[in-house]
This record gives sequence, C-alpha cells and structure tokens, in this order.
Amino acid sequence: MKPAGPVILAGLFLHLWVQHALWGRTRGKRLLGVRVTAVRTGGRLGAARAALRMIAGRAPRWCVTG
Repeated sequence: MKPAGPVILAGLFLHLWVQHALWGRTRGKRLLGVRVTAVRTGGRLGAARAALRMIAGRAPRWCVTG
C-alpha cells in the first residue's frame, strides 16, 4: 500500500461513518430512498453502531485487497 493509502482509507471511513451516524444514509442511499436503522429502535444507528457497521462490512475486503 502506498503511503497515502491509509490516509485515504481513513478519510473514506470518516466520510461514510458521519453520514450513517447522523442521517442513517449516504448520498446514494438518499437518492434511492433507503435508510439504515437500528433493529431494536427503528431509529438512527448512532456513532458507535455506525462505526461497527463500517468496520464489520469493510474489514474482509481490506484484508483481501491489502
């Protein structure tokens, strides 16, 4: 991985994490009318759950692509 790689990944993570934590959707989901919600409450995920969702959903791809 190039030296700028971790910085770009961190920026992408932060960008997507903020959108899921605050609004429950990214721009693409907003265009399609899709929202990510917490199963128990039906409300927004919040910061911790959004971070876990981002890590769990992307970690396998990061490990494979290195």
